Amino acid sequence: MPRIVILTTGAGNYCEQILQGLANVEVIPDALCIISPGLKLNIKQFIQPHRFLGFLLRKGLRSIASRVKNARYNRDTLDYWEGYAERIYQVEEPNSQKLISILRNLQTDYLILAGSGIVKKEVLGIPKKGTVNVHPGLLPWVRGLGVVERALERHVPVGLTAHFVSAGIDTGEIIHRELVYVHQHDTLTSLRRRAQYRCAQVMVEIVLKAYQGKELQSSKQKARYPYCHWPSSEETAKIQQAVSDGLALKLYEKWRDFYGSAILPSEQYHHPSVNISPLDH
Repeated sequence: MPRIVILTTGAGNYCEQILQGLANVEVIPDALCIISPGLKLNIKQFIQPHRFLGFLLRKGLRSIASRVKNARYNRDTLDYWEGYAERIYQVEEPNSQKLISILRNLQTDYLILAGSGIVKKEVLGIPKKGTVNVHPGLLPWVRGLGVVERALERHVPVGLTAHFVSAGIDTGEIIHRELVYVHQHDTLTSLRRRAQYRCAQVMVEIVLKAYQGKELQSSKQKARYPYCHWPSSEETAKIQQAVSDGLALKLYEKWRDFYGSAILPSEQYHHPSVNISPLDH
């Protein structure tokens, strides 16, 4: 059996959806690594030289820190994750020497990213078969952040891509791509949630396939498009209006009809027009 390690911050529901899905198909990862740097605030940095406001700022920042930490429902403690994996570790950041040692000692075959931040080349070079991520957007057209919103802005439907992780951002070889279902009453919020949930489901399917010893076939990305950034509140409002006007549904139906399926080929050949030009070919 391949050795599988999952890396996550533990924030949100995404990692839990993956782990619960894996348990349902009788796959228990060899290790779960929780990125838990703790909440460290250098209060002096904020209050100097404003000593007059020091007491109020110190008290306010500590109150905020306490509320944020409690809102995590103790997800940064090991006992919260018991039963999800054979071994559970805490690491201070996604490229720490501790994580590197864990991956090497376990002779990791696959590293699975379940919300972890940027993983650097040194870590990516350890897993024998590769590092896998599921991105909530169709690559190569929407890399980076805020991709549900930016996809619609670029006239690309809401979708997802399972891919091997390379040193670039969302530039690795594509394992699987599909459209996320859209209906006429959808909002940006419902589309984001459905995209995340389907990303978790696809990750379970990919890991199960790897666990069963099947090769994860992949194709290189043949173009690179500009990196996406989180939209402003004004941009989000405009995109939400476009969703209300039927843009997301129209794009979903157009691409589904073009490919004859909600599952897209992993290789990029012909595709409908988009509102963005590639950086290179």
